[in-house]
Amino acid sequence: MISGSTGSVGHALVQTARAAGASVIALVSSDEKASQAREAGPHFVINWQHGNVVEDVMALTEGKEADVAFDPVGGHLFSLLLASLRRMGQLISIGFTGGKEVSVNLLDIIGREKIVKGYALHSDTPEQDLNS
Repeated sequence: MISGSTGSVGHALVQTARAAGASVIALVSSDEKASQAREAGPHFVINWQHGNVVEDVMALTEGKEADVAFDPVGGHLFSLLLASLRRMGQLISIGFTGGKEVSVNLLDIIGREKIVKGYALHSDTPEQDLNS
């Protein structure tokens, strides 16, 4: 699962995941962006403004949920991605264009043994990113 799939990082992630053999679900915020996201080649596109992301992911994965989520957006999408992961699934946070603050149910992480990782992609130090 990849949020922000129409941005440069998200677009590259879709193509890389697809090339690695993953079944790719791209998350977008509009029908216009859904058309743009399809150009990168994901198997599925979910417009998170319509419907229920968790239910949509469950349907697309035949109840298995997602193995990995890459999130360059953050904000409220972080929680949706986390809730869409399988037990022992990994959420990799690589940005916060949608906001730095998130609401997380720790039971979802601890109880389902999910893994959350954060990476800074565009500066020398994390402090530069967090203070900009």
